This record gives sequence, C-alpha cells and structure tokens, in this order.
Amino acid sequence: MSSERRDVRDVLTRAAAKPRAHVDYDEIDRRARARRWRRARLRAAGVSLAAVTTVAGVAALRAPGGDPDVRPAPAVPTTAAPWIENSLPAPARTAGERVLMPLVLPDGTRVELSLPRGVDWGGMPAVPYGGVELPGAATRDIHMLRGGLAWFAAEGRKERDLPSAPGQAVSLWSMRDPNGPGRYLVVDLGSWVVGVWDAAGGAGMTDEQLRTVAQNLRGTVTDGFLVLRATGPLRLLGAGSGAAPAVQVGDPTGVGLTVLAEPCRTETRWVSGTAEEAEAGVCRPGWGVTVRVHGPRDVVDGVRGSIDVRRTT
Repeated sequence: MSSERRDVRDVLTRAAAKPRAHVDYDEIDRRARARRWRRARLRAAGVSLAAVTTVAGVAALRAPGGDPDVRPAPAVPTTAAPWIENSLPAPARTAGERVLMPLVLPDGTRVELSLPRGVDWGGMPAVPYGGVELPGAATRDIHMLRGGLAWFAAEGRKERDLPSAPGQAVSLWSMRDPNGPGRYLVVDLGSWVVGVWDAAGGAGMTDEQLRTVAQNLRGTVTDGFLVLRATGPLRLLGAGSGAAPAVQVGDPTGVGLTVLAEPCRTETRWVSGTAEEAEAGVCRPGWGVTVRVHGPRDVVDGVRGSIDVRRTT
C-alpha cells in the first residue's frame, strides 16, 4: 500500500472513531507535545530523518515554481562544511542544596531555573527549539541539528542560495529521506545554524514564500543562546502552537528537561509514563514558562516536586 493511501486510510479511520469513554484531551495534548519535543531533540542529536515526523501543522501550498532571483548552487562536499555543536553547555551552577540554571529562550525570554541537587545538569547540551508562521500560508518547525552545515552536507544536497538579511546566509537543502521528500531552509549564523523544516506532507513553500522566510528570520546571540526575531509578515510561533519557543537540556533518550514559553493562569502539575521512562510538567502563574522533566521515574519524581523559576527580564 502506498504512503498516500495509508495516510488517507489513517485520516478516515481517525475521523470515524468515536470515544466510548471519558477522554482527557489535556493529557492527549501533553503526550503529543512530549513526543514532538523528543523527536526534535533526536534530530538535534543527529538521528536519521527517517525516524522523525512533523511537529507543527502545515497548510496546503502550491508546488514551488521557478524564480529568477533564486539561483541554483552546487552541492557542498561534506569535508567543506564546518562542523559545529549547534548547542551550548547548560550554564548550571550549585548554590547550597540547589542547582541554578540561567536560560534564554529563542523569543528572548530570560529565566533562572532552580532545581534540587542530584542530577548533574552542568555541561549537558542546551538546544533551542521553536517555529515560524507565514499567516495563511505555512507553519514550519525550527530545529538546531548537531553538526550544523556538516549535518546537512552529510544528509542532503544544497540546491540553491536565497537572498537573506544582512549578516547571515540562507540556502535551501534537499534531504535524502527514504520516507518521502524532505528539505530544509538553512540559516547560517556562524555560531548557530538554523534549520527550517519544509517537508511535512510533501508540500513545500513556493519560491516567494521561501524568500520571505529567508529575508525576515533574524538571529542573534545572547549569553551564548540563540535569540530569533521575525519581521514583516513572518512571526514566531508562541504558546499553544505546539512549537512555542523552548530550550531543551540533556539527553532526549535519557534524563533531560524542557523550558518552554507556555504560561499558565493556575498552578499546573502532572506526571505520566513508566518506571523506566516518565515525564512530568510544572507551571505556576508568574513564571511565564512551563518546565517539563523526562527520564526514569525516580529521577523525575525527585525533581518535579521542587522546581522553581525566576524571571530575569
């Protein structure tokens, strides 16, 4: 059965399904987002594209057309592409019985995370994550892939360069994905390389839309963290989008945490999973963020009851 037929079958099956018992839609949403962030981190760790599915929703788009302003570029040899971590060591320090971790989210939000001692957070990779939207046209995830341009050169081919904002280079890459077509709009900022995933459902942005994203997505560095800014019609995705600005710290398959720009009006706490793999979330009014912790259940339980956040901006 072709992938298109399987997709249609799955959609029809879901549409026809009627729940026969109470459904906790908040829990379903939490689990879905947890899977999305975990997959994004697996991408950042260098896992094959074949293991990842879409995170943010995508509108149906026209097929890309030719554009004289978008010029083909030669393939970039793997050896010519600079390799970078595309992350930074988590700036955690011990203060008595607490661990303090100042973070800057991709939207510029500054927080200081306070955790109980017990997990060696210091030096774990900290990776930003988020998404952008062209209203009425396209919603796209943003990933920081370990290796930067070297990852793209190893996994795909540079198709062409695009006009961009001053001080940064933007190119379009087609990826070797056995599960279907895939490509990235890549913004090279030097110390960070941003990958805007333009592959969900096989639909890609038009040349005009690609150019709009390239010219309006800006990136700067604050205390080592990547801060993104969208201008013109482009906007950063925010709370409730499924790709709110976030910083992910640690191992996507082991112990880690995510701080994301998801505020709450009332205190929220939840935990789910098994003894081997659990996840918990905590949010308090005034934080402006939600903190999620994942790992073995004993580690998660030891952290989730004593998380605190201080806004530093």
